[in-house]
Amino acid sequence: MSLKKRILSCACALALTAGFAASLPQGFDRLGVSLDVCAETYGDYAYRVLDDGTLEITGYTGDDTSVTIFSEIGGKKVTSIGDSAFSYCSSLTSVTIPDSVKNIGDGAFYNCIGLTSVSIPGSVESTGLAAFYGCTSLTSVTIPDGVKNISVWEFGMCFNLSSVTIPDSVTSIDIFAFQNCSSLKEITIPSSVTSIGERAFGWIVDEKIDGFKIYCYPGTAGEQYAIDNGFDCVLLGDANKDGKQNMKDLVLIQRHLNGWVVDINLAACDLTGDNKVNMKDYVALQRRLNGWNS
Repeated sequence: MSLKKRILSCACALALTAGFAASLPQGFDRLGVSLDVCAETYGDYAYRVLDDGTLEITGYTGDDTSVTIFSEIGGKKVTSIGDSAFSYCSSLTSVTIPDSVKNIGDGAFYNCIGLTSVSIPGSVESTGLAAFYGCTSLTSVTIPDGVKNISVWEFGMCFNLSSVTIPDSVTSIDIFAFQNCSSLKEITIPSSVTSIGERAFGWIVDEKIDGFKIYCYPGTAGEQYAIDNGFDCVLLGDANKDGKQNMKDLVLIQRHLNGWVVDINLAACDLTGDNKVNMKDYVALQRRLNGWNS
């Protein structure tokens, strides 16, 4: 690489990181982001070699609206999207991340205000602080199956985000993870989640979102969060609305499927999340009652 290109790459990394750190919400002024990233370049991408010999994308200087990130460069796998790598790429509307990537860093897509679609593969195991903060055009997101934690402010200020799918792999949701997501009116919390931070969702600054509803299982962190914050809560599997999940609910669902006229909470019976109540839901509840966690 020429000296001129190397200096430009370093300058871009410094500018992006400094801009990200300066504009984070109050209280997030220590990110642990390195400021001495002198990256190599490949087309519109800046990257660096990690200790294990794989690559991390550290910056993007292009203006394409749709981007498919390379799975490898020069025969080396791309395993990480670095801190602030795509931050402030306002022209970006769609991003496809390859299934070689395991980590998405702090502020990786911070303030990508035009981003409407992002494909996160199942290979991703961790996502950083404010990774998608301020992606105001993003409407839906599916968290990959390998992710265990949803980070602080990860989807904060995503005003148009209305659909979020959280997998059973997630065990914790940090504070403010979905705060100020004013279009997010409901969310389903799997029983795997044991910890939910302050105002993780359902809040716009200091005010609750009107009509916000949580779908969760009885006795879980999701139910406790709903109780603590005064949100409406639909207990999945609680067909007879007694606050429990037991054989009575299974029998009631069976009778409903057989065409009986019964008093049943249909919203609570959609355990598979496909907006239907059918044998899949019956089997899902049966498995849970038998001690299976799926």
